[in-house]
Amino acid sequence: MAINVIETMKISAGQKQVAAFMFNPENDMQWIGGIIEVRDISKLPVTVGSRVHRVATFLGKEIDYILEIIDFEENHFLGMEAVKSPFPMKVSYQVDAENETSCVVKIQLEGSTKGFFMFMDRLSTIMVGETLKGDLGRLKEIMEHSDEEEVKMENPPDF
Repeated sequence: MAINVIETMKISAGQKQVAAFMFNPENDMQWIGGIIEVRDISKLPVTVGSRVHRVATFLGKEIDYILEIIDFEENHFLGMEAVKSPFPMKVSYQVDAENETSCVVKIQLEGSTKGFFMFMDRLSTIMVGETLKGDLGRLKEIMEHSDEEEVKMENPPDF
């Protein structure tokens, strides 16, 4: 089955601030649910060709995967594709400014299920949507309710 899930959320924070946080893989464990380990394989700042190694849990299974950045637009878009994964997937983050103090964030996950996940394909699609909503909720909480100094941006992308 093909999965194509898109979730969006308005965040009351500036586009550059949100993009800098989202596009830095060192922040992944703060806002992406299920991530239990992140290793940045490439040097920061991220750019096309950079790779990030993640280990996550989903539906009780551990997923070990490597994403490569295939598309990057400063402060706006980050597109990644799995180069090592139990199933093919693409993930994209898009940050669109509404004004200087708010933006709309979109996350899209596309993929094909195999094995255990194929057996649970309908549930997998629903759970991916719920997971992405949770991720955006955590991101919103961090961006809107943390002092700028508290938001971890070690080695932020060099914009």
